[in-house]
Amino acid sequence: MAYLWGFIGSLLAIGMELLFRKHHAGYISLLPYVLIPAILMNYVIYKMVSGIDFYVNAFIVFSFCNLTLRIISSFLFLHEHLRPSIYVAYGFLVIAQVVRIL
Repeated sequence: MAYLWGFIGSLLAIGMELLFRKHHAGYISLLPYVLIPAILMNYVIYKMVSGIDFYVNAFIVFSFCNLTLRIISSFLFLHEHLRPSIYVAYGFLVIAQVVRIL
């Protein structure tokens, strides 16, 4: 269940980042579009942290989901070139997921 909450929280976070990156309006003009997802993201993170036994595991799950969606959104929506350090960080998070499961 922690993966579901982590995925939903990451989806909200990446969605808000894409909104800021795509629309070059000021922060104040985007506030109505960001306020509700930000509150919902805080609730989702609370549910993820309260549903897992150890806080480090919750951090690993959220980081893994967040980086996965960030890589996908960078390729599909922003058409950006990613640095090799992103892939190294992703590899370490995959290792952390394997260690967490074992």
